[in-house]
Amino acid sequence: MKKLANLTIKTVERAARKDPVLERRKKLLDKLNEQFYVLEAAHAGESYTKTKTVWVTNSDGQRVQTQRTRAVRAWFFEQDGGWYVQCRYGARSLKLGDKGNAVFVQSLEDVEHVLSLMRDAVIAGEMDDAIAGAYKDKLSTGVPRKKARA
Repeated sequence: MKKLANLTIKTVERAARKDPVLERRKKLLDKLNEQFYVLEAAHAGESYTKTKTVWVTNSDGQRVQTQRTRAVRAWFFEQDGGWYVQCRYGARSLKLGDKGNAVFVQSLEDVEHVLSLMRDAVIAGEMDDAIAGAYKDKLSTGVPRKKARA
């Protein structure tokens, strides 16, 4: 212990807990920002895909890195002579006030404005109750949670 004698030693507990409300808000903001790319691709008549690097075992039994792509689903769709825009948390659409879960606009060009307003509402914390409701619904459906590693 001679080598440690010159160091300042203290007892501390690491504060690993993050605010769950802020973490859920950040998750929703990331997905909302992704929807702007989906909208841009929709304007071009394409679909937006996201690429991710994963490790897989090949036929020789070796672990190699590969790229996987997946299409990102749009939160907006055309129906009833206009476009509906939903804000989703996972597979659930969030309630937008007491009236419903979607915003109706006349054209695809108006979708960007609605997504911007939704992003501003999330940043301001106006959608925290809706996010908490969707998260609570997720837990009550009986979906098993991931077990912590021992």
